[in-house]
Amino acid sequence: MADQPNVNVNDAQMTTSYANAFRQHSNQHEVIVDLGVNVATKDPEGQVQMQFNIDNRLVMNYVTAKRMAGMLVQIVQAHEKQFGEIKAN
Repeated sequence: MADQPNVNVNDAQMTTSYANAFRQHSNQHEVIVDLGVNVATKDPEGQVQMQFNIDNRLVMNYVTAKRMAGMLVQIVQAHEKQFGEIKAN
């Protein structure tokens, strides 16, 4: 069995953002996810409009995307087991 390398995490330049919405794009080599916040506004006639303010773009290869997808499924399943089903509409 090969020795596992030590992984040193450097989060000195990390920033934190909140997202309640996303959109995705993909091509042959990469998955691209834009993250941001949906904000309800009203136009001059009083009609409600949704504004999607994108502030982050995550670009990853398909291997990383698959690993992340699996991890997200596990996190949500554990949350639902403890707190009940999440309705995604």
